[in-house]
Amino acid sequence: MSHQRRLRRVFAGGAAALIALTGVGLSSAPALADDGEAEGATATSVPETFASGDRLQGRFVIVNSSRLSHAVKPAPDGMAPISSSRTVSGKPLVGHAGEYSFPGLGNTGEIRAFDGRCMTQTEPMTMMACNGMDLQQFTLRADGQLVAASTGYGIVGRQRNSTDGNPPMYANYEVMGGSQLRTDLLSPSTPDYPAFSARFQSSDAVARSAVLVGTGKPGTEVSLNGGPRVVVGPYGWSATVTNLNLGQNSVRVDVFEGGRWLESATVQVNLQLNALSAQVDFSNDLAQNATISGYAHPGAAVEIWQGNTRVTTVNANGSNGYFSAGIAAPNAGGVKTYTVKQVVGGTAAPGSVDVSADYGSAVTISTPLNGQTHGGGALRFQGYGVPGGNVVLAQRGVAGQLGSATVASNGLWTIDVANVAKRNLSFDVTQTGRGANVTTAAVEINPGVKDEELTVLTPAEGAKLKEGIVTFTGTANAGASIELRSNLTGALLGSTTARADSTWSASVNRALTAGNYTILVKNAGLEVARSFVIEAPAVQERLTVVTPAAGAKLNPGTVTFTGTANPGAKVELRSNVSGALLGSTTAKADGTWVTDVNRQLGAGDYTIVVKNGSLTVPRSFTVGTPAAQERLEVTAPAAGERLRPGTVTFVGTANPGARIELVSNVSGGLLGSTTAKSDGTWVTDVNRQLGKGDYVIVVKNGALKVTRAFSIGDQPIGAPLTVTSPAQNAVLEPGTVEFMGTSEPGASIEIRSKSTSALLGTGTASGSGNWAVTLNRKLGVDNYFLQVKSGSQTVDRQFSVAEKTVPGERLDVVTPAAGSTLRSGQVTFTGTANPGAKVQLRSNVSGIVLGEGTANSAGNWSATTTNALGEGTYTIVVANGKLRVERTFRISDAPVIGLLEVTSPAQNAVVNPGPVTFTGIAEPGARVVLRSNVSGLTLGEGTAMGSGNWSVTTNMQLGVATYTILVESSGNQVARTFQVR
Repeated sequence: MSHQRRLRRVFAGGAAALIALTGVGLSSAPALADDGEAEGATATSVPETFASGDRLQGRFVIVNSSRLSHAVKPAPDGMAPISSSRTVSGKPLVGHAGEYSFPGLGNTGEIRAFDGRCMTQTEPMTMMACNGMDLQQFTLRADGQLVAASTGYGIVGRQRNSTDGNPPMYANYEVMGGSQLRTDLLSPSTPDYPAFSARFQSSDAVARSAVLVGTGKPGTEVSLNGGPRVVVGPYGWSATVTNLNLGQNSVRVDVFEGGRWLESATVQVNLQLNALSAQVDFSNDLAQNATISGYAHPGAAVEIWQGNTRVTTVNANGSNGYFSAGIAAPNAGGVKTYTVKQVVGGTAAPGSVDVSADYGSAVTISTPLNGQTHGGGALRFQGYGVPGGNVVLAQRGVAGQLGSATVASNGLWTIDVANVAKRNLSFDVTQTGRGANVTTAAVEINPGVKDEELTVLTPAEGAKLKEGIVTFTGTANAGASIELRSNLTGALLGSTTARADSTWSASVNRALTAGNYTILVKNAGLEVARSFVIEAPAVQERLTVVTPAAGAKLNPGTVTFTGTANPGAKVELRSNVSGALLGSTTAKADGTWVTDVNRQLGAGDYTIVVKNGSLTVPRSFTVGTPAAQERLEVTAPAAGERLRPGTVTFVGTANPGARIELVSNVSGGLLGSTTAKSDGTWVTDVNRQLGKGDYVIVVKNGALKVTRAFSIGDQPIGAPLTVTSPAQNAVLEPGTVEFMGTSEPGASIEIRSKSTSALLGTGTASGSGNWAVTLNRKLGVDNYFLQVKSGSQTVDRQFSVAEKTVPGERLDVVTPAAGSTLRSGQVTFTGTANPGAKVQLRSNVSGIVLGEGTANSAGNWSATTTNALGEGTYTIVVANGKLRVERTFRISDAPVIGLLEVTSPAQNAVVNPGPVTFTGIAEPGARVVLRSNVSGLTLGEGTAMGSGNWSVTTNMQLGVATYTILVESSGNQVARTFQVR
């Protein structure tokens, strides 16, 4: 054969052939070349001495089915394929075979090389680390055959040309035939576990631990540095040693068997930390602290020290070792040195790093000099600090600041003050430099000088002034701070600074209304009390009556009077006979007024006197009953309609209150009667049962008549379902709603919600096919879409329910503001509407009334929800008759973070009439709003300065009374109660 001839030529040339180890499967093995030299070409019988051995060891030689021996070479390094050879090349064939160990006769186990690896049934077969898997299990049968334990496939050598591109080993799973292991080359196995060894595998410097691994006899025990013992497994051992020192460590490894020490070894472990680096950085934002950052060993604790004081500790990033820590400012100038250390396991590692933070110069004042004399007027303050720092100048004992400056690149700062008094004063300078470093300096001028002056020129003592802003003038020492204060509360009412020529002028910070006032004028320790009177302007009374017109003819009921008068005037309606009060109101700011007579007026002639102070206008009018316009329509039964025997129902419309009669067209006898409802609809039955036949019945409304002919039979013509009332898109008043229509006589009628299918009413058509169904609930103001159903027929009907329109209706909602956030609980709404209006709070989903209130004579109203509202977003409909306002807001109990303090007026303080100024502290730049606690109207607003100080004055004059005003800012609210008198 060509394949055999090619193999022969290879051997003839002296080249070595590769013999693969393969599994043997389903067919007989191909014949191998027989011209190679074979040693021990026949398998020997198995020695009896092997019968009891658990393991065998020796040279790995097998005899295949061609009676040729093959030597399995020593196991290659790594996972290289295993090869075999049956050439000699001047050396006995057995000498080519490697040393292996095998399972004993009749046993199953690994085929191991003496380096501890096992033969594995891959393709081609390789040597791999022993792990006990099925592919490493082989059985040595009693007759010496070596087979895979899981498949029964045999192990056999295959000769293969080294240049044919195939791997040196593969498994073809052929029937093994006579392939056997040369057991005559084996002997009972000595233990085939590797010798004891120990080596370093890994370390964790932060935990100060290391992992050692090695080999040894399974079942023995290993202890590291006298620690807990670890049992050696079939494939070696692994143990962790702790409490190591940073740097070089000698770890003693002891081996024990049955509690008896066998041997020991020493392994060197070097715990090395990553090198530590650190630097100091300053942000461009002066308010930010300096930062020390750098790199340390991942996971190490980084400590920052200043001398013997630990400043802070942070942990380095567990992945890259990066760390960063903010350093509190020393609030002193100069360079500060910090020592950075990395600590693992509570021990500081060698190699700390020193870093320096240069905070620059502390602030100083070079001019004016301490103790310098100043004659009053402009004064320049100048000094040195850290370039880029922010410097603020303030007068000691006086709130606020006189000025600020940024330190120039040369370290110089300058602040000019326009007017500085000629008296003893102290000033403080505060510098905020890089790293939020704050330093201060102080200077005193005019020590011992107290030559203050103060005169008040206007207003004169006891002066009588008009309402409005009052201006004070006078003289004082140049640069003096002049203050106007309340003589009751001490509240600041105005301030100014005396000019260089000693004159000054200051206005009261609110308009003053009629009353007696005493205001204190102060210049440091000097004080002048000045009393004066504000006189109210004379009121010019006026009165006109617009409606009702003289001689007007009105319908019975409520009569409304309107007109004009001087703003704020009290307008009264009185009887011209008894003088009894019939109604009153107050004229608005624009002079208009409106009020109702406080009782219903029936038919008759009336004269009512309208009064405004000394002015009167008598107004005569007539109240009469308007004549009703008669009308009549019959909607059922239809003309010529055929009905079933029994009761016949008539349905139609007429003028409200009309008496409707059914009479015989022959005798004129009464056959039925009813009264039209307020909406004009009516329904009535014939007062007797009608049998088969033709009928004509006359329907009467006063002089109006409608003749209706119809017939009664056993099989009436099928009638369609109709709805005659309410009309499509009708507008009805709130309350009970009745549906009417026609259908097949005796048919069942259902009325349901079009959206929810809820049953709203049922009924049965009369013998004439007419039906009427009243809804089982009253309808409130809303839009409705209902469906009338009879059998398979349906009719959809849309309509709306609205309050009766009231002339002059209006509605405004002031609080809560749209989009505002409130606390959980009951929510109070405020606003304005027409006086006497009933204002309701309704659900925007169900229309259910959630609360209600009534507008007072001034039009102001307040309504509180009946139930407390929990956290969430709400939309509530505010209704006044047909008017609607939707207001959406949020309920949240999240903590308020905005700062808000009210300094003045103090709680329960007494202040003078006129505008009132509120002061306090809030978040810098925050909006501060004053609101009425009754109407929620805005009474004033302003913005907090950068220092947080704020001042807001009411936008109206407050007369003598007790007030509670709400101060709001940044989601916070403070209620302040005080008296004006």
